[in-house]
Amino acid sequence: MTTIVFTKAASGAAGDEILHPAIEDEPWYDKEALVLPKTLMVVGSAAEMDFYLDMYQGKDYKGRFYNTSEGAAAAPKRSDDIRPVMDAVPVKLGSLKLIQGMAPTTNVAVIALEMIGG
Repeated sequence: MTTIVFTKAASGAAGDEILHPAIEDEPWYDKEALVLPKTLMVVGSAAEMDFYLDMYQGKDYKGRFYNTSEGAAAAPKRSDDIRPVMDAVPVKLGSLKLIQGMAPTTNVAVIALEMIGG
């Protein structure tokens, strides 16, 4: 299992894709690698449920993931921070998308994506 953890500043606009800009400069990044997303954890921002991400595998919508804990120092750790990705199938990393529905408020958001492969 591989876990990618990254932050999202309180900026941007609804509809921004945030996964690839956060990881594409990493030495291990390979957009052609096959991955199977298992869970997504989103915490931070100013209040619970004030920030969300929509996940897509290619054009297939896989779910909406809200931040479950607030605060500047929030980190994905509680069992209720972990949300399963339903009906996921192996896809190329380059076709996996996290689209923000709104920008985090005040504090950064911390996102952790668990997947097999990569």
